Formats: sequence, structure tokens, C-alpha cells
Amino acid sequence: MNNDSQPVNAFPEQLNRADVLMEYKYLQSLRLMTRGVSHDYNNIFTGLSGQLKLIAQDASLGGIAENRMQMVDDLLTRGGKRTSTLYEFSRYTSTEKSDHSLDRIMELAVESLNILSRSHQFVIEKQGHLPRLRCCQKDMGMMLFYLGENALEATPEGGTIIVSARIDSKDDEAVLLSVQNRGKRVAPVVRDSLFQPFVSTKTSGQGLTGLGLYVAMEIARQHGGTLSFSDDTSDGTVFSACIPLPQQEAEKYIIPEKEPALPPPVRKKDCGNKRETFFVVEDDEAMRDLIVSSLQRRGHVVFSAETCGEALEDFEFVHEAVTVLLVDIGLTDGDGFDCMEKMQTINSQVKMVFMSGEDVDLLECSKYNAVFLKKPFTVQDIETVVNQFE
Repeated sequence: MNNDSQPVNAFPEQLNRADVLMEYKYLQSLRLMTRGVSHDYNNIFTGLSGQLKLIAQDASLGGIAENRMQMVDDLLTRGGKRTSTLYEFSRYTSTEKSDHSLDRIMELAVESLNILSRSHQFVIEKQGHLPRLRCCQKDMGMMLFYLGENALEATPEGGTIIVSARIDSKDDEAVLLSVQNRGKRVAPVVRDSLFQPFVSTKTSGQGLTGLGLYVAMEIARQHGGTLSFSDDTSDGTVFSACIPLPQQEAEKYIIPEKEPALPPPVRKKDCGNKRETFFVVEDDEAMRDLIVSSLQRRGHVVFSAETCGEALEDFEFVHEAVTVLLVDIGLTDGDGFDCMEKMQTINSQVKMVFMSGEDVDLLECSKYNAVFLKKPFTVQDIETVVNQFE
């Protein structure tokens, strides 16, 4: 994008609707993500194959080096994280606007972008507390992803690319989402038409290019915002989306107010325990059903999910009501600690409980201000550990 070759402006009439172009660009990016994950899997499986051969060799000599098992575990963890990221990216389906965590949106975008290139590193920078944003999570995440793709193209030599968010200093009622790279300045030949569809300095042989900035601009516009760029300072090239905050969020930044006090929780009359709203993440169906039904019989409200990906999507909609997270450590699509950490970015005020059939490092649990519950347990055991937070 940021070179001086002649632009290609071939806008086909059959693709003249914004929603069609947005879907096409999303599918392009999904293919790019899949290619990156496949490349990483090739490296992971090659590493696993080598380590397993060495383990077999060690075993024939009467012992297995501890570091070999650790390397296998690290490779499997890396593979699980790649699967989880691609799964999250590919299941962006909801187009409804609701209140979402900007921290979470930025995290998902950066996780995805860091798969695309081995010579680039995307990092997050935040200035102050970030408010929740009323938006379509898919579109807002993809807007950052497209701006990140553009930054990759502008810096073929590699480097660090910064994704940042802050309250707009010129408008307290808006948030500024930016992607900054140190590449070349935007080519003069495309400056005036940069946000038009199919405007690119790439050759036509590279397919339908020049959609990323157009779609990013369209997403900002659909959220009542604007998209602009600056490349005339020492900061490099910065693309910034200015998105207005919901009125109630904006008021918090104009006149800081204390959080309203929560009403005292209702106590169960029959057992003397507080009625909680649980969110259970457990991939064993029988175990999950048993926990849910047991808690419900005690008068608690219970949401549940089978995987971390499903939990994160559903938790976005119900997190304000949830008071306790009960998360299994060994999930099929990732590590329970990672899942809990991501859910914490959505709501850090909930009580957090890890569960597992194996012993775990209690220091690891303490990092999340969580308690540990070893299987098997009773519903009374759950209520007991939850009461430890009082």
C-alpha cells in the first residue's frame, strides 16, 4: 500500500454493495488466517515428531529427560492456542450490536494478527481505563484486523506494530482505536482515494485487493464513527478510528462518578447460602449436567458452556449477571487458566473457582485470585469454596 507504483482501480459492478464487500473481505482474511495456522501446525508437528523420537531413544536407555516432556507439553499448548484463536476468528457470526469489552476486542484482533507473520509483532497499548463499547464485536475486531493487515503490507521488512486505544483527547464522548506502523508513507498516487474500494498499489494479478481500508472505513461509519490516517510525524503511519461512546459511558468520562452500589445478594431461605449466578465451563457433558442440575436444585441460577470458545462468546452477553465462574482446567480447546484469564478481561469482579480431577499448582490459581476445587465434589463443597470469598 505505501509505495509509489500506480494504483489499480477496478471496481466490478456486481460487487457494489457494502455488505457483500465486507463479507468477501472477511473470507479473504479467514483464508489468510488458516494459512498462517497451517504453517504453524507444520512446525509444531515437526517438533513433536522429533521430540517423540528422542523420548523413545531415551526410554530405550532407561530414562526420559524431563525437559523433553516439557517441550512436548509446550508444543501441544501452542497448538491448542492456535486452534482456539482460529476457532474464535471463524465463529464471528453475530451482527447484533451490544456492549463489549474493548480490551477483549483488541486482544482477539492481536492474537489473530500475530499468526500472520513471523517477522512482525503486534502489541497492545492502552491509555487509562477503557470503557465498554456498544458495537458489533465481529465488525469492530475485524476493523482492527484489516488495519493490521494494511500495516503488514506497509512493513515487508518486519517490525513492531502497535494497536492502541484511548479516550479521544479532542472529544471525551469518543474512543480512538489506532494501528501504528513504521513503514513508508502512503503513496501520493493513492492518498486521495485511499478509502475507496479496490484502490491498491498491488498488481491486478494478486486478486481483488484494496478492500481492507475501505471495509474498515465502512465499519467505522456503521458505528457512527470515522477513519483517518496520519503519516507526517515521527510516529510513522497511524490509522485511527474515532468511535462515539454510548451516552451513559461518555458521561463517566465527562463527570467521573462512583460505581453504583450493588444490591445485597438474596439469601436462600432453605439452606442459608447466598443465591449465586454461576457460569460453568466443563467439557465433560455428564459432569457438566450434574453440576448444573445440582446447583439449580439448590436455588442458584446457572449458565454453562462446553468449550472456552463457546464460554467467551456467551459470557459477553451474561457477564453482568454472573457472580461465580466455575472453570475446568483441562478443556478440549484450550487451557482453563487461559480461558479464565480471558473471561476476567470481560468481568474481573466475579468469584473464580478452578476445578480438576488432578492436583494443580495452587500458586497458579492464586494469580487469578481464584480457589481450587478437586473432583469429585458435592454441591455443598462448591458453596463452601464460594463462601471463602466473603
